[in-house]
Amino acid sequence: MVVGIDGEDFMADIRYGKEYRVTVGGVTSNWVKVTDKSVRKVPLSVILNDGSNGLTADKSFPAMVIEIRDYATAKAASSKITEIQLKAQRVLSGSIIKGIPPAEADASDPNIYVSYNGSANISITIPSASNDNPYQYCIVKPGDIFDIERVAWSTITRDSAVKVLASRAVEGSTLYVRQKEIKSKQATKTTPAVDYELASTYLTHTVEYPAVPVVEEKSFTFVKGISDDLTFNITLNTIGKLPYEVAIRTIKLGTRELTFSTTTNVTDPLNPAVQYYINVTLSKDFLNDLPNSYSRPLYITFENGTVNKTSIKLTIQNPTPASSLTATASKGSTPGTTSIRVLTTVRAGNKLVYTRTGTKVEDLHTENVITGTDFVDKADIPVSAGEYITVYEVNATTNKVVRYKSIHITSLYINP
Repeated sequence: MVVGIDGEDFMADIRYGKEYRVTVGGVTSNWVKVTDKSVRKVPLSVILNDGSNGLTADKSFPAMVIEIRDYATAKAASSKITEIQLKAQRVLSGSIIKGIPPAEADASDPNIYVSYNGSANISITIPSASNDNPYQYCIVKPGDIFDIERVAWSTITRDSAVKVLASRAVEGSTLYVRQKEIKSKQATKTTPAVDYELASTYLTHTVEYPAVPVVEEKSFTFVKGISDDLTFNITLNTIGKLPYEVAIRTIKLGTRELTFSTTTNVTDPLNPAVQYYINVTLSKDFLNDLPNSYSRPLYITFENGTVNKTSIKLTIQNPTPASSLTATASKGSTPGTTSIRVLTTVRAGNKLVYTRTGTKVEDLHTENVITGTDFVDKADIPVSAGEYITVYEVNATTNKVVRYKSIHITSLYINP
């Protein structure tokens, strides 16, 4: 049985009034007295005094025998020696691998696997971890220093994934993983003896989350029978990082799955020096058949599970019929012309334009855009008998129709 050793912080229970010596490889050191009354424990690294600290493979602790006793004083002789035998520290033989374990991984796999769920969390999977072979991990955030006496270790005793939230494992943190200290146990009738083991040396991994997709912020209003296809862009990564997502699984409006098409520059293999994107198109033919809705978010689910439900909002509505202008036609002042007088007062922010067509303009809606010729009230307009002059009141900025009047021009309204 091993007692008096803290195998996690690598300390021996040696305090004031004690002395110790250590034997390594058949060589025994001199006795060292502890004369400082504040000392309660002595680090193994101090006892060995050979540069080892138990943290990394190149500084692992060798097998050793530590002898401890009360040192002699003027009033008393030195006490009986207590002997502590420690096996050589375990050194992790595997590596920390970025990704998920292979399907065939079992307890013989010495590696540690770290995978990322976008930027939400990391998953640590250790195929060899169990109750009999426990591991530990700790997270040291950027700017902090690993201190063996201050870090907080968490235990892993299963071979399935252990998730660590990004709020704890922040970008740029260092993950430390090692085998946990194993306390010695005596044999019983049903269980074998368990040898003491110091915590092993550790392996490290720098937390570097993959880039998550950024959907451009847009609020669409789709007018049935008027609007064209809707398009928006998704940036998959920033230069220097690989994208976590490279494809879209579904786009939904409420519970209804939308039909969409994409174009992308994603390649295989991916290159962190390239910024990847997906351009998404929602077909007008599909949207025309959907029920009306008001400013509802699109739920965009990517292949690896990332969900965006805030960036794109969609309103679907029926078109609004444009109202009528009051206008009259008369003969122009020059041959072959007509003159139109608009009796309706044009609203602030609007203007008048006109078109000359062979057929009547009708069934316009306020969502229609007209880019006609600037209209001057009662000015001469060249025209042929049977044609239509349509005058529109449109928004001066968007050119969308507000009101209009389509007038059939007969010979009665043309200066011969």
